[in-house]
Amino acid sequence: MEKLFVTISHIDQYGMIEQLRPGNELLLKKDHNSRYDDEAILAVTDHGTICGYVANSTATVCRGTHSAGYIYRMFQEETPAVIRFISVENGFVIAELTECAAEGNET
Repeated sequence: MEKLFVTISHIDQYGMIEQLRPGNELLLKKDHNSRYDDEAILAVTDHGTICGYVANSTATVCRGTHSAGYIYRMFQEETPAVIRFISVENGFVIAELTECAAEGNET
């Protein structure tokens, strides 16, 4: 089973970078109301707080991770993920998808 990693960007804009830790669970939710990206995916903490977006451009997707566009069709509306790495200096998080990759929830 292939592990899928994504970059969560815009963490600094939501003021969440200091509160997040490796091992924290996130919920990735499709954002159907985004004016900027038809494949936007929000990252939400287990308390329901928005902490960023799954990166979807070559300028924001870290090497070795997948874009929002790549994973968008792998799940219906939301899928869980776990934070694996945090770069406080650069304002991003790398998270591992835990269910859609493991269970093949492609739509």
